[in-house]
Amino acid sequence: MSQVQAPPGLEAVSCHHAVCSGAANAGGAGGTGAVLAEDLKAELIRQVTEACQQQVSLKTEEAVEALWKRGQKAITSMQQQHAASTEQLRSQLAACTESYRSLERETVVLRANLEAMMKHLTLLFGVPPHCSASFPSFDQVGLPEDEEPSPLPVYPTDEAVQAQPAQTSGTGSETVPSPTSLAEQTSSSPASSTTFTLTLRRADTVPAGLMVQGEDGLLVERVLPGGAVEAWNRQCPGDFREIRPGDRIISINGQEDPCAMHQEFLTKYLLKMTVRRDDTLRADAEEFVLQA
Repeated sequence: MSQVQAPPGLEAVSCHHAVCSGAANAGGAGGTGAVLAEDLKAELIRQVTEACQQQVSLKTEEAVEALWKRGQKAITSMQQQHAASTEQLRSQLAACTESYRSLERETVVLRANLEAMMKHLTLLFGVPPHCSASFPSFDQVGLPEDEEPSPLPVYPTDEAVQAQPAQTSGTGSETVPSPTSLAEQTSSSPASSTTFTLTLRRADTVPAGLMVQGEDGLLVERVLPGGAVEAWNRQCPGDFREIRPGDRIISINGQEDPCAMHQEFLTKYLLKMTVRRDDTLRADAEEFVLQA
């Protein structure tokens, strides 16, 4: 393309315009290259970031999977140990239950044998006049709980009757004692008493449960319901150490004074009592049972 020459006098203006146009073209080309470089850099950063994120996600998933498997294995092991321990405890509990039942059966058999032996000994030797706390008595059979057993009268045996010197009258005939004379001898003989000791432990909120009075010891008038004495009587029904109305408490925790005994009775929770029971012989009873 041919250039038009400038009119005379305007050559400097034409040259200046040409220089400005070339500079503008060069500046436009440089700006386009800078934009391309920035785009390339941003794309590279994006790709590197995505690759790092994928790698981190993969490693995290692998670590979580490993931890999950380890936790599952630990839980399974703990469950197996718990099941084994539970089974062992169950077998031990079953053995203890069987041992307890065996002891219960042995206790029933021993108690039955002991009662039979005591009944046999009582039939042979009779009720001893003085019983200690270490000598148990057999249960009173056939008597209601609220009624006291009637004391058995003591008669002389056949050997004692034969050993007595015969009373002779003027004709020389022997006289045999009549039942009336035996009853008079029985009623005139002194009454025997039984003394025994027992240890009674009561709770803080449970009363002793006895109504007592008297100066010579504490005479038991009545066993009150809901007390420690009633619980003691339920544990040994019919035993000679069962506290009954008419018994006389002569000592509590070593105290023999009635006031001191009454104080011990009301304030102490452990009561070591000595009880005396009078075994009176009634000659006016409807029926007498002769001891063997």
